[in-house]
Amino acid sequence: MRVVIFLALLLTTGNSFCQDSTKNNLHSPKKSTILSFCLPSAGQFYNHANRVDKKKNNLWWKIPIIYGGLGTSIYFLLDNQNEYNVIKNERLLRLNTGQINAYPLYTSSQLKIIQNDYRRWRDLSVISILAVYLLQVIDASVEGHLIHFDNSDNLSINLKPMNNYNNINNMQLSILYRF
Repeated sequence: MRVVIFLALLLTTGNSFCQDSTKNNLHSPKKSTILSFCLPSAGQFYNHANRVDKKKNNLWWKIPIIYGGLGTSIYFLLDNQNEYNVIKNERLLRLNTGQINAYPLYTSSQLKIIQNDYRRWRDLSVISILAVYLLQVIDASVEGHLIHFDNSDNLSINLKPMNNYNNINNMQLSILYRF
């Protein structure tokens, strides 16, 4: 029975709105995406600055997470590259001169395995930098598109009759959904 009433109301509507139609037309999701490409977390800051006052969600908490992820990834990249170079130089020194300068407990074959591990970890650090960077761009783009989406607890339906005064006087029923 509820489905029949809902369908009858839905079919007799002239205008139905799912969200509040008062938007801030100055906000551009494309701009927030481009800002995030240029500078990490600039898109998140742009989205936070252009939110409607009654819908101020604190988006500032994403900025330290982005820079923390990028900083951690860059730290591991530099550390793994440094260790890779130290072990590579030690292996080359052992192969060329035969003297042991550092890592006296490891053989040259073991140092080669360790060097390959540091190279692999360095490559994974580069991938993690790219992943964090790409995720923050995607986050800024999605948040930019959903900035006007109302997710408040005020769920309501407003029914109101509409009169269109044309040559023919017809009555319509409008349903305004607020989610």
